[in-house]
Amino acid sequence: MKKKFALGLISICYVTFSWGQSKKVSINAVKTGVFYYYPTDSNESFSIVRDDSLQKETNLTTGVSSFWQVKWVNDSIVNLRYLSRTNKISAAEELFYNSHSVVTHIKNVTRDYYTFRGGLDSINGLGSTQDTLWRKTKKNIISR
Repeated sequence: MKKKFALGLISICYVTFSWGQSKKVSINAVKTGVFYYYPTDSNESFSIVRDDSLQKETNLTTGVSSFWQVKWVNDSIVNLRYLSRTNKISAAEELFYNSHSVVTHIKNVTRDYYTFRGGLDSINGLGSTQDTLWRKTKKNIISR
């Protein structure tokens, strides 16, 4: 009886471990693509379209988009530099955006989402946050 229990437990652990590993995805999977961001403590939502050198972030509530230059520091850290927006901003805002970069560390990647930590000018810089970017819209996430 103990032997069957031990074998069963080992089988369950193996299946669970194998399934968990199969859900993990290479970090290369987030270097390009379409993602969705739902900031904590906010009703706003964003779509993010990223390719090798450009990222377009669109506020899905207002329709305003911003464009960012993408530079990968290494396989898990990306540096984003502001390029432009679709709406007019003040000279002070423009100066602020052009004086800083957003640095993000990709922490965990699965086929449905990835988690990150990032801030202004460094991972732990001003406005540092830790959150999730999704592969599907919230509507599609909730209905699963």
